[in-house]
Amino acid sequence: ENSKPYTALLLFRFFFIFLPQTGYLHPDEFMQSIEISAGDLLGVRTSPPPWEFTVDRPIRSAAILHLFYHGPLLLFKHLLVDGFSWYVDAYFVVIVTRLSIAVLSLANDAMVALLARELGLDTFRCLFLYSSSYIVMVHGTRTLSNAIESSLLAIVFICLLFAFNAYSAPGNSRHTLVKVLLSTAGIVTAIGVMNRPTFVAFAAVPYLYTAWRCARSLVDPIGACFNFGATILAAFSAAFVSLVLYDTLTFNPTFASRFASLGMDEFLTVNGAFDFLSDFARSAVVTPWNFVSYNSQSENLAQHGTHPRWLHLINLALLLGPAAPVFVRHAWATLRQSAQQQQQQQQQLSKAIVLACLVPLAALSLFPHQELRFLVPLLP
Repeated sequence: ENSKPYTALLLFRFFFIFLPQTGYLHPDEFMQSIEISAGDLLGVRTSPPPWEFTVDRPIRSAAILHLFYHGPLLLFKHLLVDGFSWYVDAYFVVIVTRLSIAVLSLANDAMVALLARELGLDTFRCLFLYSSSYIVMVHGTRTLSNAIESSLLAIVFICLLFAFNAYSAPGNSRHTLVKVLLSTAGIVTAIGVMNRPTFVAFAAVPYLYTAWRCARSLVDPIGACFNFGATILAAFSAAFVSLVLYDTLTFNPTFASRFASLGMDEFLTVNGAFDFLSDFARSAVVTPWNFVSYNSQSENLAQHGTHPRWLHLINLALLLGPAAPVFVRHAWATLRQSAQQQQQQQQQLSKAIVLACLVPLAALSLFPHQELRFLVPLLP
């Protein structure tokens, strides 16, 4: 019975996708995503690719574009367009890609449900409050990198929480599950950083909270932290290097031609592998680094609009709506808890959630270009 309001809002979220408006939240939801994918896969080229992908030092990852937008459009093309000879127009392109983002957004719902259970709250009431936000219904279903960032952050948080609980539980079978969860967290973190380098600020507290719980709760805290860290770092490194290699092959045709001409027999030799790694190191296109370098220069940000550094406080109020005063009151009360209160696990998690909002809010406020959509991952 309690699930009916949430279920209705969830259905409305997906139904809303099939009624796209003629406006947009930001041009980036088309120019940096589906316009490029539709041009590559469906031959619908409405404009040249945006400068973020064409400058000498690209600041947007082609791997992320292909992963989240090429996939749904390829499926749509092969199963429906080619199979049934449908007439493809902009409506179908928008619907297919937004639907994939909406499905990905269910990770946020899962995280809300998980945190509600951990905190002893009414799960469906929390899900109802979350789903009733216009941010969830609008921003959360648009083809923006911020919507993807929010869902990836939720997946990381879920993996870390389940991994710690599995590691703490008795039984020998837990280790395989823990490694899978931690590896998933590392891979998703790499994807998140490639999508938006600000992912580091959002994921910092969940990772630090997990490390803190390992150090305080387990019999062998040093061993647990080492195992957790080594597994995550290995998965992150492998995924990050793979994504950088993909971007380098996409943006650097000279390197791509050399890579294509490299035979497998030559690659498997020590000298061949060393030459390839040296060439890759010299030619690598690391879009997160380019992104940070570009946005760290005030003259570049001035071209997009500069704002006072307190503007994200206004954006936070717009993000939360009527819940903003409630959040401020709860955050203040949580941070002022006594040491005895903080010993309780639920209070510790509640404080971590508050810090997971305040830390990225403070980090993003350091940059003078501030938009509400940058804070979308804070909502769940």
